[in-house]
Amino acid sequence: MRVRFNVEPTPASRPRISRWSTYYGKNHQKFVEAMKMATANSNVAPYESEIKACVNFFVPMPRTWSKKKKLQHMGKYANNHKDIDNYCKLLFDCLNGIYYKDDKQIVGLATNKYWSDTGYIDVHLTDDLEHKFEV
Repeated sequence: MRVRFNVEPTPASRPRISRWSTYYGKNHQKFVEAMKMATANSNVAPYESEIKACVNFFVPMPRTWSKKKKLQHMGKYANNHKDIDNYCKLLFDCLNGIYYKDDKQIVGLATNKYWSDTGYIDVHLTDDLEHKFEV
């Protein structure tokens, strides 16, 4: 199953702890809400078995970059100092119960970060464990 989410990729953040409660940052909460809206109309049965995932994160380039620099980096690997595993953590938590029962079912993962004009996420899930992803 292939899905594109027109949501700007956001890495998972640590929960903030105050005297009265525990909460997540604004970007984290904004991403979770956007993913809820993006997955609201998905009428698919969640995978029950082990699955493999291929995820491509298309990270928007900073607005401060010149046009020349943006052209040089378009489509190339993003080295924005944000850990790729944190992008995956938040995405997989948002997809729990929708495309699979729990993210512990994911036994294989191929993932990349690319620079792009706009942020979006491409996800390919399969229960064929022999499948080779073309990254």
